[in-house]
Amino acid sequence: MIYLDYTAHTPVCKQAIDAFLEAEANCLGNANARHAAGIATNQMMEEARDQIACLFHVQPDEIIFTSGASESNNTAIQGIVYASRHFL
Repeated sequence: MIYLDYTAHTPVCKQAIDAFLEAEANCLGNANARHAAGIATNQMMEEARDQIACLFHVQPDEIIFTSGASESNNTAIQGIVYASRHFL
């Protein structure tokens, strides 16, 4: 079967699923909290940010995690507007 509707669901590689399951099992704290569980979660997220930045050859502070599509789209649109402010 050839499945072309990736808008509905995109297949995920096993490594990504394994990483998610490890994080889900071990990162129990809010990454912005200052207790031990939050600090551990924040450290794991920063490691992920560093790895992603390395893959894309960008600075870690250029990687932004969002909670979903609407927030991602809004962030991208705001970035475009901000970057083009000199041309308006």
